[in-house]
Amino acid sequence: MSPEIPPAPPLTVVVPLASLIPEFRAIIETARTDRGWDSGRLSQAIRTSFGFLGPYTNGHVEILAQNEVNDECLILEFLGTGVRDAPGIERSFAKATRQAERGDAKGALGELERIVREIPEVAKYHRALGQAYFVLNRPDEAEDELLRSLALDPRDPDALTLLGNLYARSGRPAKAVALYRRSIELMPNVYALTNTGAALAELGELDEAIASLRRAIDIDVKYPNAWWGLGLALSRKEDLSLLPEAIAALDKAIATAGTAPANSEIRDQARRLLMGLSQIDANEVWQRQGTATIDAAVAESLSRGDLPIRFEEGAPAGVLAKIEYGWVHNRPYHRVLTGGQDRPDRAHHVLHELEHLRLTSAARAAGQNRWFATTPAETASAHRALDADVARVIKTGMNGAEARKFATYGVQGLLGQLYNFPVDLLIEDRLLERYPRLRELIFQSVFGQLSTALKILHNRDIAAMTPRTIFRANAAMNGAFALWLEDRFPDRTQFAQEFGKADTASISRALYAQWKEASKKWRPGAELRWIDDWAGTLGLRSWYRWVDDTEDEGEGAGSVSDLVEP
Repeated sequence: MSPEIPPAPPLTVVVPLASLIPEFRAIIETARTDRGWDSGRLSQAIRTSFGFLGPYTNGHVEILAQNEVNDECLILEFLGTGVRDAPGIERSFAKATRQAERGDAKGALGELERIVREIPEVAKYHRALGQAYFVLNRPDEAEDELLRSLALDPRDPDALTLLGNLYARSGRPAKAVALYRRSIELMPNVYALTNTGAALAELGELDEAIASLRRAIDIDVKYPNAWWGLGLALSRKEDLSLLPEAIAALDKAIATAGTAPANSEIRDQARRLLMGLSQIDANEVWQRQGTATIDAAVAESLSRGDLPIRFEEGAPAGVLAKIEYGWVHNRPYHRVLTGGQDRPDRAHHVLHELEHLRLTSAARAAGQNRWFATTPAETASAHRALDADVARVIKTGMNGAEARKFATYGVQGLLGQLYNFPVDLLIEDRLLERYPRLRELIFQSVFGQLSTALKILHNRDIAAMTPRTIFRANAAMNGAFALWLEDRFPDRTQFAQEFGKADTASISRALYAQWKEASKKWRPGAELRWIDDWAGTLGLRSWYRWVDDTEDEGEGAGSVSDLVEP
């Protein structure tokens, strides 16, 4: 006969009553009477809350020292499941949890279920199984296992947070908050604090939500969910004064989310909300500060000794705004021409032109100003460079005279871009520095410009009728502008990526690299030399000439057929 296997000794579980979550404690407390604990009721309560451990042999309450405090503790003795390989189970558990952490919760599930059946008194095994069920969207089973984990170890902050997550997902934010707060009391951590903020926001308790999310960020400044939650909670306050902080939080959410696939939802949500808040902020700033900001800029210009400035409607078609220098046109004033409706981007365009004036005045004062101009010789050179392109366009069916006329307009437009683009990047930097509160207004205006540029890039009809040299130069310069925007407003838009797919992407990178290096050494008038750098890279150096500036108003432009202004 084989030797008789002795019965397994009882397993002892000790649980402090004060630490039990309210649901479990309420069940156990039904056995308390004025004369002490009713053993029959206590046995029934134990079967209800701890039946998953198997048949128990004894259960009672006594006072024990727990963490240097005398606590009432529930002492439970349960029958084991026979001979068990505890070290082997632990090794299997470690392997299964690693598998789940790699994203294969389904593959780990069977092993975790086996482990819980064999050793049901270990809290972390139930917690891991509950988490796997949660990931696999099996909420009822997840709740059962997480409650079992907390019945065994009610002071486990991770189990409390996980159960809170389950309640939050299932539309029970109040229950979630209670669990998160217990978790935070035990061990403040970024996950519980972030989730507390999200649940409180759902309950409409926005001030508490914001405080919790700020505390989460203090613990881990690189956790994107905390930044996203803060931006969302601040936006729900519907307080315009909080918009800059909300936008900054969403920018941080996007930055900390990075390119990790696991963060794609946070990243996309943050971008969508940020764009909406940016538009609101741009409109708000324009309405409250736009006119006053422009007036202050004009007053500052006069204080520097500049000519008076007049504002008029009538910017040429396709031009957002234009400044005509009094020095060039022999007028006792500068004229700023604008077009379109009165809206936020118009304020940006006006400030942009006034910054052109500031730069030109500084260059003149330093004796470094020149005028960008064309004569018939440069015009002829440009058209010779386009002969092959114009011939190609004519072959597509366009009338020859129309094709040459279109090319002429293209040359004029491209020269305007060449003169402005390298300087514009400097101007936008200066505007962002000078007017930080107008940051979103500037972003929205540039966003609109690049949106139009991207549509042109993708428009096959425009590409077919435009001389290739002009189309490519335009795309390259707009691609450089997109790289500037990406540097100043990282990951907000897809412009840099879209222009990066064009066959001019390497030229855009070269132009922007030239500009970045040169801008570090800016001094009055230096920005005009950047135009030559870009023209050299684009093959346009023979399309224009420089005319020396003089103190006599307009004298430097006297012999040229066309002088390009901002």
